[in-house]
Amino acid sequence: MIGATTYHDTVSTAGELVVTTMDPCFHHGAAFMSGATQLLYSTVRWVEHRARETGRT
Repeated sequence: MIGATTYHDTVSTAGELVVTTMDPCFHHGAAFMSGATQLLYSTVRWVEHRARETGRT
């Protein structure tokens, strides 16, 4: 998918895959890209919300 920053796959496995074009954990820890922290926190909140929504917590 060209231009996408995140891919959410619920089809190819029994679980769910969340794939991003940028590693938010590395960039947050390296502290040289301030937007990475927002991406990391937003991604974690979305995954937590999705887990609660589907009963996978």
